[in-house]
Amino acid sequence: AVCSTADRPSPVPGIEAGHVRRLECTCATAADGAVATVSLAGETDVLRGIVSTTDASFAVAGTRHLAGHHDPQRNVSGYVVSRASEVVAAVDVLDAPRMWFQPQLPRNHREAIACASVALLLHH
Repeated sequence: AVCSTADRPSPVPGIEAGHVRRLECTCATAADGAVATVSLAGETDVLRGIVSTTDASFAVAGTRHLAGHHDPQRNVSGYVVSRASEVVAAVDVLDAPRMWFQPQLPRNHREAIACASVALLLHH
């Protein structure tokens, strides 16, 4: 995976203009070498965005509600990955980081989301 991060002025749809934290990654999956892209942004530590493969896109949203934690004063606790309003994966970035994937998620989608998950873990 190749990732870049920035804290710079940038207009992002759904986020007010101003200083925006960005995380951009490109990953090659082991299964077929297909490229997955990760594009996340936010005005705080709670990033949101998209993971895209050649055949699917997934919404990624930061949350403070994973692993039994909810503390609005604390940094983001994890990320939820969904497609068509259905949660397909989750990433816990607190204490003992971990990932969960929907069991029937195709391998190439799991690999793309795993790449995004590792980028998020390293980012935090």
